[in-house]
Amino acid sequence: MFSPGAQGEIGDAARSLITPRQIKRVFSAAQKHDAAVLAAPVTYTLKFTESNYFVSGCLEIWAQAWVAM
Repeated sequence: MFSPGAQGEIGDAARSLITPRQIKRVFSAAQKHDAAVLAAPVTYTLKFTESNYFVSGCLEIWAQAWVAM
């Protein structure tokens, strides 16, 4: 890993819709807290299905979950 005092970044080219402002904010948070991850609130629900593929329920995680970018 990094030696004490070193700074490093880990990127993911698959996340091409991240804005420069988001990058600056996560870097600022990392400097303040020694680590940071960019995340966004979940905006969808997960559906449960039976073997016949009919929806039998849903998990509304959008109210409490975040997706790491």
